[in-house]
Amino acid sequence: MKDFVQKFFLVVVSVLISFVLAEVVIRIVSPQNLSGSWRIQTESGLQVNKSDGRARHQLGHRIVEYRFHRFHTRDTPPENVPYRILVLGDSFTFGWLLNADSTFVSLLQSKTDSFIGPKKVQFLNAAAGGWGTGDYLAFVEEMGAEIRPDGILIFMNFDDISRSIKNGPFSLKDSVGLELENTPRPISKTKKVLNSLPGYQWFLEHSHAVQFLRNRFVVFSLSRLKRGANSDNKAEKSDFGNRNVRLGTALFQRLKEWGDRNGTKIFVINISWRKPDNILMQLNPTQKFFSESDLVFSKLRIPYLNISAQLHERMANSKSRLTIDGDPHPNEQGARIIAESTWPFIRDVVLQEF
Repeated sequence: MKDFVQKFFLVVVSVLISFVLAEVVIRIVSPQNLSGSWRIQTESGLQVNKSDGRARHQLGHRIVEYRFHRFHTRDTPPENVPYRILVLGDSFTFGWLLNADSTFVSLLQSKTDSFIGPKKVQFLNAAAGGWGTGDYLAFVEEMGAEIRPDGILIFMNFDDISRSIKNGPFSLKDSVGLELENTPRPISKTKKVLNSLPGYQWFLEHSHAVQFLRNRFVVFSLSRLKRGANSDNKAEKSDFGNRNVRLGTALFQRLKEWGDRNGTKIFVINISWRKPDNILMQLNPTQKFFSESDLVFSKLRIPYLNISAQLHERMANSKSRLTIDGDPHPNEQGARIIAESTWPFIRDVVLQEF
């Protein structure tokens, strides 16, 4: 027994020494951005923000802290107000690497409070990085009955339909109609276990060695997903135009039907500021949907604002001033431009419904 205890002690000490050495070497040779974890999976496999706590996000010298609340919202704890508007979108809408008061959702909330008075309408920001239109529908069908929003405001971006094709969780049932069928998503047991480990979040935000291992695991996992999606991408290209428009139409039609059943108004804004100035962008599935989006939303009777051309023009000579240094997401000034460009629609269309 004594011999076993000694050997166990030596193993533990050896592991600790190795970890400390690895930490020192990585801090010197390859320092990491010490960002925490704020994504979880629901029982259906949908990736959402966590519903409580905080997380640190770092890119070089830029460090922000996100806080999460009920309904998986970022920095918007649900309040007792007459009207709730659920805001959905991807990382642009989430406010990637921006402080809470600098996101365009927060700026629109401030404008709304000044326009009609505080505590009357609340924007609940449940946007999540990497989401597409399929995720918006899945989130509403999974969480909408609990949230009971009076309105749903969707900010579409340049990859929304593409992500819906690649990641689901819905696909077209046949080659002619708009009926959808569920495409189950895998549940990451590894992430679930890691998130449950005591101290995991702390180590991510303080240890360069742990962050290094996590980043290598993420790269490995993404490469496997990319290889598995190759066959789907080929099918996507072979039926480029009609299929992509039909899928987008089907997703928004089902969302509109949910809204009609639950007395919830649906609004959509296109904030894609990537200019389709090359063949790859013109062949992007989302871009094809955007080319027909005015007609689609008109038929569905969904109020729609497309400010992509306006944002393209603003970005033409100012991209470096409007995006985060070393990252393509909008910085504080870029978020302010999106808020200013969308405010007339929020004021004159969205708020007039409440």
